[in-house]
Amino acid sequence: MSRAAAVLSLLFTFLGLAGCEAVSSGVRDRFGDFPGRTEIVPGARRDVYHQTQTTLKRLGFQLSRSAEAQGIVEAFSPIQPGDATRNARQLTVEIRLTDLGPKETEVTIWLRESLEGGLAIGAAGTRQPLRDHGLYASLFGQLRKPQVESPSAPAK
Repeated sequence: MSRAAAVLSLLFTFLGLAGCEAVSSGVRDRFGDFPGRTEIVPGARRDVYHQTQTTLKRLGFQLSRSAEAQGIVEAFSPIQPGDATRNARQLTVEIRLTDLGPKETEVTIWLRESLEGGLAIGAAGTRQPLRDHGLYASLFGQLRKPQVESPSAPAK
């Protein structure tokens, strides 16, 4: 084998392996574990918990699970219907609250999109995390707003 052929062969091997890394990182980004988006918001966990429920309802989500003691709120959006060539879509949101003291709460949010039907996906459907979505900013923005009246405050 000539020296030029050996160099070209080696070059193509390196380029091929570099492409494999790009593909595997893309697959990992799409289907791998997503740690969610985390921010610290002002307020006691109980208050943030109630504010989370109110915010999700205001945004049109239906609560599917909520547990104040565990700091869990889960909800889903209405199904956006598809047709023969387009997928039906639904968003699900999972929120975990961690108490950081009497005036701060750590909030972690996971958004997932479920797709079903359509020509490309078939009957089984897919469910994938949404890493970049405007709903994260909306939810955190609402949770950072001061409450008019604290839900845990006694009624006057």
